Amino acid sequence: MTHRDRFLNRISGKSVDRVPFFPDISMWYQWQRYGDEQQWPKVYPPGGIIPPDAEINSRPGIMPERYKDMNLFQIARDVDFGIPIHGYGIFMKTTYKTVKITTETRDKDTITTYVTPKGTLRALTSRADDHSSCTREYMVKSPDDFPILEYIVTDREYTADYARAQTAIDTVDSQGYVNMVVGRSPMGNLVHDYMGIEQTAFALFDEPDKVKRILQVLDENCQRVWPLVAGSPGKVIYLCDNMDEFLIAPDWYRDYFLPYYQRFNEYIHGKTGKKTLTHMDGRMTNLLPMVKDNGFDVLDGCTPAPMNDFEPRTLRAALASRQYAYCGVPSPFFIQRMEEGEILDFAKRIIDEVNDRLILNVGDIMPNRGDIEMVRKIADLTRTYGVC
Repeated sequence: MTHRDRFLNRISGKSVDRVPFFPDISMWYQWQRYGDEQQWPKVYPPGGIIPPDAEINSRPGIMPERYKDMNLFQIARDVDFGIPIHGYGIFMKTTYKTVKITTETRDKDTITTYVTPKGTLRALTSRADDHSSCTREYMVKSPDDFPILEYIVTDREYTADYARAQTAIDTVDSQGYVNMVVGRSPMGNLVHDYMGIEQTAFALFDEPDKVKRILQVLDENCQRVWPLVAGSPGKVIYLCDNMDEFLIAPDWYRDYFLPYYQRFNEYIHGKTGKKTLTHMDGRMTNLLPMVKDNGFDVLDGCTPAPMNDFEPRTLRAALASRQYAYCGVPSPFFIQRMEEGEILDFAKRIIDEVNDRLILNVGDIMPNRGDIEMVRKIADLTRTYGVC
């Protein structure tokens, strides 16, 4: 059975020959190719496809000797794990009718400016030495900016562009799967992309009617993408809200996220036979009682204690009857020089407790300086241990 078949069988409730193991090593791979260099000529996003003919594959960097002549696909084949690929923007093109967008880079800062007839918005992101990044200035500063944001999102035009999606699927082939990234929910967009958690919280208390209005605008914008992703190649669709209850409280999840998730999944499942994933990579003890109602086929990125606040068995108990979950050995284990036996015992506990609902991984992504040979040990374990 191929890794792709193993994954698709698992999330369809069919039998598999061993535990599906799908660690994301994309950032580890890039770090090994570029090492401690301050400037990477191109950084692929976490989980994004790194083509076999990409320039990065020829760089020696600090890649371990065994893998120095291998690309990511060859490493995955050698270690024997499945490749999960996030297809960012590969099934459609986004253009603007009138909005002008400019980007300026100053050292480690990137300034993006949106110029519209309604006014101008500016966002600033910064990159750290490890090539992680964060938003230091969100484009929306207060509800006074909502009319400009509304103009920007309604000015967008989306058109299908399936060729890139099919190329990615053909490249990955049987080594894994490609999910079509549909973006975030309306509130997920506001919190993560446009306004930030602090100003969103203030706005909800101070001017709830304005927030309700912009969320409706964002909802209508999101729905324009649904038919495009429903018609795209591939069998998996990914909605990436990066859920953590310390950021999104349970009442927010219930009121602002769950209704959208249910409508989204009703549409996708009603129009296609595709499976849907959502990213829940944080602390979620108080969110788990609601996940059975969100409509998703797979919870992605779940990582138990000590990294987060739940146990594998608690995750398993929260799942709906035909719902599945990634559950990962916590990523810090791969850089802390823990005893091999401890790490493998932890993997065994995940396999035992999540059992036939499990896609095993490194939770939720392989660290830049992680031990790839420990990934190999876990891959070996999945061939001999676990009830499938």
